[in-house]
Amino acid sequence: MQRSHYIPGIDGLRALAVLSVVAFHLRSSITPGGFTGVDIFFVISGYVVSGSLVRSEAIGFWRFALEFYRRRIFRIYPALVVCLVFSAVLQSLLIPASWLSSTSSKTAIYAFFGLSNFALVWFNDGYFSPRVEFNSFTHTWSLGVEEQYYLIFPVLVYFWMRSRDHGRLRRLTADWLLPVLVLLSFAWSAVETRQAPQHAYYLLPSRLWELGLGAQLNRSHLQSKLLATTRSSVTICIALGLLVLATGFLWSKPIHFPFPYALLPVAGSLLVIAGLAGVPLQGRSVADILTNRVGRYIGRQSYSLYLWHWPVLVLFRWTVGLETVVNSFLALMLIGCLSLLSYYVVERPSRRGVLRRLSPKLAFGIGVVLLSCSLLLTKIIFWLQPEVTLSVTRDRGMWYPDVPSSMLRQQPVDKQDLRGRTLFVIGDSHAQAYSAMLEKLSVEHGVNIRLFARAACPVVALVRVPAAECSAFTENSISEIRRDAKPGDVVFLASLRMDRLGDEWKVFDRHDLDDSHVEGATRRPAVAYAEAESVLATLDKLPVSIVIDAPMPVFRSPPFRCADFYDAGNPICDGGFQVNRAETLKRRTAVMEGIVALEHDHPRMHVWDPLPILCPREVCDAFEGKKPLFFDGDHLSGYGNLVLYPSFLDLMKSIWT
Repeated sequence: MQRSHYIPGIDGLRALAVLSVVAFHLRSSITPGGFTGVDIFFVISGYVVSGSLVRSEAIGFWRFALEFYRRRIFRIYPALVVCLVFSAVLQSLLIPASWLSSTSSKTAIYAFFGLSNFALVWFNDGYFSPRVEFNSFTHTWSLGVEEQYYLIFPVLVYFWMRSRDHGRLRRLTADWLLPVLVLLSFAWSAVETRQAPQHAYYLLPSRLWELGLGAQLNRSHLQSKLLATTRSSVTICIALGLLVLATGFLWSKPIHFPFPYALLPVAGSLLVIAGLAGVPLQGRSVADILTNRVGRYIGRQSYSLYLWHWPVLVLFRWTVGLETVVNSFLALMLIGCLSLLSYYVVERPSRRGVLRRLSPKLAFGIGVVLLSCSLLLTKIIFWLQPEVTLSVTRDRGMWYPDVPSSMLRQQPVDKQDLRGRTLFVIGDSHAQAYSAMLEKLSVEHGVNIRLFARAACPVVALVRVPAAECSAFTENSISEIRRDAKPGDVVFLASLRMDRLGDEWKVFDRHDLDDSHVEGATRRPAVAYAEAESVLATLDKLPVSIVIDAPMPVFRSPPFRCADFYDAGNPICDGGFQVNRAETLKRRTAVMEGIVALEHDHPRMHVWDPLPILCPREVCDAFEGKKPLFFDGDHLSGYGNLVLYPSFLDLMKSIWT
């Protein structure tokens, strides 16, 4: 059955998909399951790309594959590369380097190779974790899934096309190869969603069934199967499909995705496409929802809309925020403008320009060269970020504690009386935040520093029982100390021992404050004290002294995100950088009582209290004038390290001399 290649309603379905995704990313409360729009795109891609391949000329496989990849390259990469490079420039100029932005550049580089979905898995970022909301390149994971699918799909289609006129066994194999892969992928998706949710969400094996079902539907339509052949069946397919899609937009659950909730957008898309590809409806009908002029226009720009909506929202999230109606409106306007520019200046010319008329080999080669140059340019942009950034954090020695020793302000020392001593440091990320102070101690006094730090794994937490993997980290660290410690060495137990009031991405409300700031930990002070006793009892058997740091002030807002002129109005900055000293003393009372009790029972334990130095007045401030004492709400800055250094040095001298 000969059918028209272009189905107008599919553009309308694209519009529905991209608008649901944009709405979800702008305000998840608008469409709680709006992220399922990506699954609609998967089905559409499987259907449309399958049709374009089957219509290819009867040529050899390599020319068949090259021609396919040439079309895909000029369809996907020009607009993608422009978006990646432009987003990299904005990120380098406006977004400070931090844990919150640390995976963004890696994701961008992998996106050039169609592997950003792997990058997000390797760097431990679940799709709904806080960090991905601040990564300008997170959305490219779905393009990675499609590009990886395109590596194998031409082989399947070519085999199917060339087997239709051969023996029965080969014909059956060709007919059933794709359905079997779809079934295997679906089963894998069900298993992975429970056992490895990130893998299930991001990777092709658990997503192939969505693209494959779209391709299988197109194959059936080519054989005049699964087509709506009457006006009523067309109406039923489209109406039922839209109802299923709407159900997915409202009730899909992220924790059970892609299985089973991806069934809703996939089933809905298949029903809608089956109706749209059926008998054309005359007059007004349910199909008008998808075939109207506005829907088709938005659908044609859906790729550019998808590319640009996320970087714009992330940029607003980092700077002025998206909480107000005005900022949300401005973000949508900017998304629309950039999408129009991308569509008319980049996407359409690249698909219809002179390069399309080149031979597949030459076009493929030119595409690879341009892609390589763009990749190199992007890497250079990220490499230059510390020098080109507009953020005040470009003064790295002032803001970042983990700076090279060459950046420290070294004071001349008359006597290297601490040379040969070893200081073992164990703790969470707050131990790492003492890096500048420890480095200065090493450079100026010859102290050997051995740092054992793991984020979210406090040692001697006193108010919480660390997660199981944290206990293993502590045990392994102490085992190394037991092996290497010499008489007179010192073990510094450095960790956060107070509840946070906020994090890099939000200020905590009362509900957040009731939860643990350590993932996987539980609030059980009695058991936590017993765990602390166990750690100290083990260290007591070694010829070492023990130092523990008392809790420092914590603040609601992160200074590094609020110190620039372009983001001071962000709602995350409303919590401020001051806290009453009396409130801080009250909040740390229970921990200090535990520390005092431990000090009484362990004579070689010393308590170092940074609070009087960091907060000498009635109000604790995250800044000393314009100089930051803290990088975020609870981690020290580089300057804060230098302020504390004399006090810590005096303590070390008193222990060692």
